[in-house]
Amino acid sequence: MIEYLELAWYLIVCISVMMYILLDGFDLGVGSLMYLGKTDQERRIMLNTIGPLWDGNEVWLIVIGGGLFAGFPPAYAAICSIYYTLLMFMLFGIILRAVSIEFRSKVEGAKWRVAWDTTFGVASGIITFGAGLLLGSMVTGVPFTYQDGSTLFTGDFSSFLRPFPINIGFLGFTIFAIHGGVFLLLKTDGVLYERVKKVIPFYMVAYLILFFISSITMEIDVHEMYKRYDDHWTFYMFPPFVLVFTYLCYRAICRGRDGWAFVFSGLNIITLFGLATIGFFPNMVRSTTGSEHNITLYNSGSSSTTLIVLLIVVAVGLPIVFSYGIWLYKSFSGKTSLHRSSY
Repeated sequence: MIEYLELAWYLIVCISVMMYILLDGFDLGVGSLMYLGKTDQERRIMLNTIGPLWDGNEVWLIVIGGGLFAGFPPAYAAICSIYYTLLMFMLFGIILRAVSIEFRSKVEGAKWRVAWDTTFGVASGIITFGAGLLLGSMVTGVPFTYQDGSTLFTGDFSSFLRPFPINIGFLGFTIFAIHGGVFLLLKTDGVLYERVKKVIPFYMVAYLILFFISSITMEIDVHEMYKRYDDHWTFYMFPPFVLVFTYLCYRAICRGRDGWAFVFSGLNIITLFGLATIGFFPNMVRSTTGSEHNITLYNSGSSSTTLIVLLIVVAVGLPIVFSYGIWLYKSFSGKTSLHRSSY
């Protein structure tokens, strides 16, 4: 029974990560596109498209952290210690984003607002690139030993800067920019709408090039990711969906079907995450020292009693989170306009 509980919690953590990428991904993408706002009015509109949503989207970070902490304590400890520097960079970016949104309208000065808008854009870029670098590094693995629940990291920061993780960092930046750009199409109109619409195809081209490069660098850096694909050739039917969903997203944008474009952008992200999960399962943290040191869902899970109690908590809590999210998005649907309480 314990194996089924561990598998269930592994799926819960994976779904939570995917939900965070999908939801916080578009507001991070909006941040990385702040340079498209040429006037204070346009930048205010961009900020207010995500204003009611961005902090709610980050609730999934709590679910991820709580799920790892309670469900897989050794994996949580290993991630927090091995990737401490990267996590601190991302946390710094999250703090800067929140401060930028709240502070930019506290003073009327143009330079003050431009400075905070720039900070918001840079912080968003730090998080998107950092998240890609983190996930890419987890896929390739880093040098550490894991024995009797204890982890010893034997590398340094350069261990994260291999070709595949760096490429995934840029890939994450482009896919979030696409997702954020399509969200802006849903929420804006006029000159800003047309400007965003023109720039999205360039990010799509960059994204497809980086996806192709990542396939090559993964073969060089971590061929083990292809093992499950080689063992089950039917999995090779999924990578082409990246091209399909990118094309469908582009066609929807060209036809003015912004809602469908956002759906296809989300499906693209789900496909990418699914491709990585297929090759990575059942690992949680991969070691380059030897596969016997990999931290998996089977050697890092909590007791069956703990996992059962956690499932009960999730069964009660997640419907509330989903219900709140649905209400929030429904309440703030439609094009964004500015009023007295806007940022």
